[in-house]
Amino acid sequence: MSERRRFTHRLSVRLLATVLVAVAVPVSVGVAWFLSSERDAQRQETAQRRDVLVAHFHKLESELMELMYAQAENVSRVLGDAAPDAFATFDYRALEVLAAGLRTDRYVVDLEVLTEDDTIVVPRELQWPDPLDPTLMREHPIEIGGDRVGTVRVLLDDAPMRALTADLQTRMDLELQDIQERHAARRARLVGNAAWTATLMLLLVGVATVAGVRRLVLRRLGRLVELCDAVRRGDTSGHCEVEGRDELAAVTTSFNDMLVEVRAKREELELLVDERTEELDARNQDLQVAVSRAEDATRAKSEFLAIMSHEIRTPLNAVIGGADLLSETGLDSEQRDLVDTVRLSGDLLLSLINDILDFSKVEAGKITLERIPFDLDLEIETVCRTFEERVAQRDLWLRVQLDGEVDLVVGDPVRLRQVLLNLISNAIKFTDQGGITVRIRVEASDDPNYECLRFEVEDTGIGISEEGQRRLFQAFEQADVSTTRRFGGTGLGLAICKKLCELMGGEIGVLSRPGEGSTFWFTARLEKPDDMQRLELTQQSGLRGRNVLVLTSNSKLAVTLTHFLISRGCEVAVLSPPRVPEMFGVMEPGFWDVVVADPEAVRAGGDLWTRDPIRLLVTGWDDDELPYAEHIGLPLRKAALLRAMQELCGRPLRRTARTDDGCKKRVLVAEDNPVNRKVISAMLQKFGCEVTLANDGREAVDRYQESEFDLILMDFQMPVLDGLAATQEIRRLETSNGRHVPVVALTANAASEVRSECIDAGMDDFLAKPIRKELLGDAIAKWCAPAAAGSESEQ
Repeated sequence: MSERRRFTHRLSVRLLATVLVAVAVPVSVGVAWFLSSERDAQRQETAQRRDVLVAHFHKLESELMELMYAQAENVSRVLGDAAPDAFATFDYRALEVLAAGLRTDRYVVDLEVLTEDDTIVVPRELQWPDPLDPTLMREHPIEIGGDRVGTVRVLLDDAPMRALTADLQTRMDLELQDIQERHAARRARLVGNAAWTATLMLLLVGVATVAGVRRLVLRRLGRLVELCDAVRRGDTSGHCEVEGRDELAAVTTSFNDMLVEVRAKREELELLVDERTEELDARNQDLQVAVSRAEDATRAKSEFLAIMSHEIRTPLNAVIGGADLLSETGLDSEQRDLVDTVRLSGDLLLSLINDILDFSKVEAGKITLERIPFDLDLEIETVCRTFEERVAQRDLWLRVQLDGEVDLVVGDPVRLRQVLLNLISNAIKFTDQGGITVRIRVEASDDPNYECLRFEVEDTGIGISEEGQRRLFQAFEQADVSTTRRFGGTGLGLAICKKLCELMGGEIGVLSRPGEGSTFWFTARLEKPDDMQRLELTQQSGLRGRNVLVLTSNSKLAVTLTHFLISRGCEVAVLSPPRVPEMFGVMEPGFWDVVVADPEAVRAGGDLWTRDPIRLLVTGWDDDELPYAEHIGLPLRKAALLRAMQELCGRPLRRTARTDDGCKKRVLVAEDNPVNRKVISAMLQKFGCEVTLANDGREAVDRYQESEFDLILMDFQMPVLDGLAATQEIRRLETSNGRHVPVVALTANAASEVRSECIDAGMDDFLAKPIRKELLGDAIAKWCAPAAAGSESEQ
């Protein structure tokens, strides 16, 4: 079908519809008026019938309610009339028998009889609802000689009444539905007849009208439609002949004039498009150059920060490490003060470097979080241990309150620790008196696979004004910006904390008033570990399946020990100190892997401790009188407990006093910086290690082939052969000699991607420069501990 015919067909349909509507309006109004009158009459009749039925229904319902209440009054009266005799003789058995019979009444759910002082004489048999509907309970007084001595309470059952009411309601609904259906059928017949009549009239008038208009108008309009279709396809060269002098002729003339203007505008637009296309191409080229320069600048910035981090951390390793070593030598007060100043300045410089690097990652959107299982207790304990000396120096207290049972979670422990360290450090900085309280609370989570934790750091410091609070959490902003401010800082720490909290699915905020302290809080959404992750974490500790006996009369200490040990897969039993001699009488040698005892239990055992081979860990007592035992101080720390347990389980089971194994740990240090070699060697010698040095990665591989080592400390960046390549070469050599040596990376680049590269290359652990003596000691204890397998062979 051509466009002209389609247009003619559509126009004919529209004309017919117009005529039909014009005729249909008066016809429809008449029919509607008639139907409306009929519907009003039917509605009135239906309303009258409904009113009669509803009135009848309410009357029956009222009568049923009165019947139920009357029956309840009869039941309570019967029991109330029999009660005085029973109350007079204190023989209530007859009342109970009578009550049992009355409970069978269809309107009674249950009843009870009480004295005036609410003593129950005849008890309930059922649990009465709470709250109780007052309309369903009836009370009848029990009187003797005009004095009220008790009450009969009857709980009514309105189920029979409701059943009868529902039946009456159903019958009334059916009656009303029948009336409505009859009226609807009658109305449908009227509507149908009227509709057929009106439709027939409309069709006759419409067909006659369209036939006349089609001959006079549609042919000329069809030619205009064909020309419009050509213009739509892009052909503007057409022209339509003008016939007559009527309105269609005027439309045709205007259409021809429009085509002329369209052709002119089209030519002008094509020229303008060509010009704009040339300009856009030039701008796109400029934009590509700008984007390329921005990418180069970002890449250069990242490389520069990485290089600067390495170059600054390398001398810092010597400054901080050397200060730690120097502080352990014999110094006078002035020298010790200078050493402490050097250490403090080094720590401050290191903190600034870390903040700048982290902020650059925030700006670049390159901060990513790890997803590993970790022990929340240990992380909180590690953070608080960091500030013990600083808090003691300022005569403050630091408390931890953990609300809820949370031990293992899955997330990024380093970033969580970073936020806590920053908030606690700020709290100490701005607090002169009192102390800091750290609270950890478990909040409701909408996902059962996640823990929502809220951390609060509350201090008793100077507080923050509302204006200062508005500037917090923004880069390079501080609450005190005056030139006389008392406290230093770059203002980057809280901005980084805000980004880290958002990455952990939480938020951060502050509540504070000047002079009343501050409470910084943040939330974190951490995954719950699955069974496999829990198993892996407990197996890493080497304590899973160990049998541990706890001997103490301190219930709080027993609970803490049990909680810590069970979290690492130990089987724990608890006994009181008086039962220690009895324990030795039935204990099989070697059954308990470790016995944890307090001083009272040790004294109760006396010489029995030296009779059988046993691994003994004593809490809160370090005395030369017990050379056969290990000791751990109080208050109990989870990390110290686990380290002591690991060390004890790695020892052979013997009766003699504890002695050193007689051999020094052999450690290979691969480091190209001579100052760092000197500092790390001095630290290792403090731990009793035998140190071998290598100047680069190639020399480290050669030293490994020449001798055996218990541990290798491998620098990340070295000449000839870097740390990654040297580690990979050592791992290849291990496939032939069958021995595995732990390799711990040493690097001044603390980025998470560097840590991943080290682990992928076969390294076992990671230490960031500057190297802390305590962290180095932890690494030695972790990777150079005696093998547990050999310990059992000497039992």
